Amino acid sequence: MNAGRRAICFLFLLFITSVCSARDNDGRLKFLFDPISTSPQFAAPGGNITVDVSENIYNSCPCTFYLNLSVEGVQINLTDIERLSDPASGTYRFSVKIPADMKPGLYDLAAKKGNNYDTSRRSVAVLDKSPDFFKILYLNNIHIGRGIQETEHGDENILLETMAQDVNDSKPDIVVITGITASASSPDELKRLFEIVEKYKVPTFVQTDSNSGGGKDYKPYFGQNNYVKKFGDYLFIFFGTQIEGNPKSQFSDSDIQWLKNELDAGGETRLKAMFTNLREDALKSLLNALKPHNVDLILLEDPHNKVENIGTPPATAISTPPLYEGFYRIITIRNGRYDGETLIKLGAQ
Repeated sequence: MNAGRRAICFLFLLFITSVCSARDNDGRLKFLFDPISTSPQFAAPGGNITVDVSENIYNSCPCTFYLNLSVEGVQINLTDIERLSDPASGTYRFSVKIPADMKPGLYDLAAKKGNNYDTSRRSVAVLDKSPDFFKILYLNNIHIGRGIQETEHGDENILLETMAQDVNDSKPDIVVITGITASASSPDELKRLFEIVEKYKVPTFVQTDSNSGGGKDYKPYFGQNNYVKKFGDYLFIFFGTQIEGNPKSQFSDSDIQWLKNELDAGGETRLKAMFTNLREDALKSLLNALKPHNVDLILLEDPHNKVENIGTPPATAISTPPLYEGFYRIITIRNGRYDGETLIKLGAQ
């Protein structure tokens, strides 16, 4: 290889390896708002993903907007990009086509415009078919900064690293994290959370408790608290309260209307699963307000209430102890139905 070609290759590799996280140093979202490592998107080969970016950064120069997907050193440029209606002030939204020959896998999404570039780690999961059997690894109340209770792991760093090892050893299809993610939601706590989540080798979703960091402060770190994802022909609903005062038991009329619209848009699905921080009384009110829509499976953040016979027809409701007590659950889905769950002690894999 001559010197010129070596120089070009070096500069290309330098760009790829220097692409920073889709967050500032303190963990706040920067250029890429969606998809992100704590709220990835699913897509089929030949299908589309929706990409949200910062309006200010996008308009910082009249340069070409580049997007690509990458995994294990292989990069796929995305060139079929269409502007959509903007979802909120300060955000531009695009529909981006996935190549039809894309191999299934979990990909990083990188965006570049002028000197601004971002990469969103493990944020796009490409599926070639809807699974008949899959496992959800469910973590509740990681509570970074609170300390460790009733575990043998000594300190928080060991617990979090053990959890990352357990996630990758048990090979779930997705990971769901609910509840209070960080006790104070300080930059150091949240940065530690993102560092751990980005070690998980499967799509990972965070539905943070609106109490974290004083309620409204989660948005610069996690984006929207309420969102819906489609996993093949399964619909996953992440629903967290956002009203100050009593965030465990309140939701607004606009929340209900948003959720109804999402359920309508989701079409026919084999299973609808909800991940939420609502307590039993509020959850019953929510499901009643959603009729005639129904939810089949509910994973609850609160482990202290035994919840039965929620919804019509009744949904299967599962809660789990906090991670800081040293436990997590694996829930299995088979042929569109809940197939069982196992409570696992941290480090027992």
